[in-house]
Amino acid sequence: MDGPSYTRTCESCDLTAKTDLGGNQVIGWGHNSASIAPGTVWTQERADSQFSEDYADAQTAARVVVGRGFLGLDPVRQAALVDMCYELGSAGLAQFRHMLLAVNFKEWDAASEACLASTYAEQVPERAARTASMLLTGNWPKGYGG
Repeated sequence: MDGPSYTRTCESCDLTAKTDLGGNQVIGWGHNSASIAPGTVWTQERADSQFSEDYADAQTAARVVVGRGFLGLDPVRQAALVDMCYELGSAGLAQFRHMLLAVNFKEWDAASEACLASTYAEQVPERAARTASMLLTGNWPKGYGG
């Protein structure tokens, strides 16, 4: 398992635009943009190409939001944070101040607890539980390469 594969397992790929929980139009592997009109249809190739761009953007943004400590994290914890950034955007990830502080101090219990004590965990409880577990253990969740 790697980060992009993990995020793809968390996202479904819809080739026709739909409305997400926030009222945004999304298509492909969770891509959202103001330019997506309801009913827009993509090919699988277009969805996969956009995913690659979006995931690379999420990796860069997660590095910036987490700070210097990001590169010292194991690949599973990096993937958890990039997945959060992919799902929530950089501004959303930045709202997890206590969790990010705990990550930078490698206080995994506190990071996991902060992840679970969030609106994110209320909105996508299974995904948040996997993220919290990845932060806590540094292992892929069962069924996700671990």
